[in-house]
Amino acid sequence: MAAAPQVDAGQWAALSPRDIPLGDGKTMISQGIAIDPCDRSTLYWSNGPFTEGGGGLFKSTDAGSTWRRIGLVDGVNKIMNPLKVRVDPRNPNRLYVGDGVRGSTQGFWISEDGGETFSRPAGWGRLAQQLGINIVDVYDIATDPADFDHVLVSFHSPWAWDSALYGRAAGIVESKDGGQTWVAHAPELSWGVAHSIRFLYDPGKGIGNSQTWLIGTEHDGWWRTANGGASWNKMTSQGIFHGGGNHYYSKTGVLYLTVLGGILRSTDNGVSFTAIPSTPALGYNAVWGDGTYLYTAPGYGYGTRKFLRSLETDGLQWEEFGSPFNNSGPYEMLYDEVNGRLYASNWFQGLWVYKP
Repeated sequence: MAAAPQVDAGQWAALSPRDIPLGDGKTMISQGIAIDPCDRSTLYWSNGPFTEGGGGLFKSTDAGSTWRRIGLVDGVNKIMNPLKVRVDPRNPNRLYVGDGVRGSTQGFWISEDGGETFSRPAGWGRLAQQLGINIVDVYDIATDPADFDHVLVSFHSPWAWDSALYGRAAGIVESKDGGQTWVAHAPELSWGVAHSIRFLYDPGKGIGNSQTWLIGTEHDGWWRTANGGASWNKMTSQGIFHGGGNHYYSKTGVLYLTVLGGILRSTDNGVSFTAIPSTPALGYNAVWGDGTYLYTAPGYGYGTRKFLRSLETDGLQWEEFGSPFNNSGPYEMLYDEVNGRLYASNWFQGLWVYKP
């Protein structure tokens, strides 16, 4: 096994699979990142380019030194355009992957062997058939922090076209038994499609519960439910930047949220938000922290820019740091607290690691 790549303190290092060309926007759209919680040297990374040849789900067992493509779905083909990867913290061989936007392997997939093979749960197809809706084009996956079997899925395409019930919007589907059976939560017609979905729940900090969710839309802001999708309230007029958004709880329990227009913060678990003036009014997909600093950067389309950071105890004053990235901020970020490494899956420049 190769040794983990050397990462100098205060520097970014590239980790993407070496056989994928970087930087042309066609062979690289760097998306989901996941860490095996039981073995921090095992990483999962997804690439979903406009051309499928270089796409797929990749796995490293040496912290990013070497990679191989995984995700066999029918004995021949592999997952083509994975957007999100989620790993069961109690059974790291169990993964959820959402595939969408393009390609022939769209949908919700489950693996029981560490990502080597995947299958669609039978209940997924039954729900679509029973309701007559399109749930193939998956966009985001959220798992309950206290129960991996409790999962929410959002979509890139409408459930139906000009439907009396759904208009041209998509809602949320929910499973409480690991994807075997599902229920559908109808959308607000103003939501449209292409949504981010979150649990507003951090058991360790005593924040929220499994019935409190947040959905981000591109054109109608972020919406919150406190009753498991029975009713929704609009929380912000600023929606997600194309590709999705995420949230992060600081060590002081403050909630940070990415939008098209900057970073928002909430001290009441998403009941109200305020904008952070020190972050440029651009589009952001990811914000994360390491217990000392918060990190973010604008997504694609904004030229050469550096990452921003702020003390987690502050969150109001942000500063640039590190090397600049060309037109390619993070789609998703994670922090490995055991080894002190921040991972950033940057739109057109692949997976990178930073050691504070």
